[in-house]
Amino acid sequence: MPGIRALEGSILFGGLGLALGLGCAGASEDDPCDTGDVVTVTAIGAAGGAALGAVIGSFSHHEKWEAVKLGPHVSAGLRGRRSLVLTIEFWRD
Repeated sequence: MPGIRALEGSILFGGLGLALGLGCAGASEDDPCDTGDVVTVTAIGAAGGAALGAVIGSFSHHEKWEAVKLGPHVSAGLRGRRSLVLTIEFWRD
């Protein structure tokens, strides 16, 4: 699971770093960022996101899914003078 979380963090924070780098490149004409700055910010964001995602993934518990059979229960009735109530419930057998 840490590998998946590292990939997700890398994509998320790498994209954020890319957005920040591109924002810096178009921010002002006096002190524009060059391509190397954009690449650096993107790489730092991706590496930091991968590290954070790996840490989160190593502490998360593995989920275990199992199929359960649900039994339906349907009931209808009147409530008051002008209300009709329909209830559908599912429970585990």
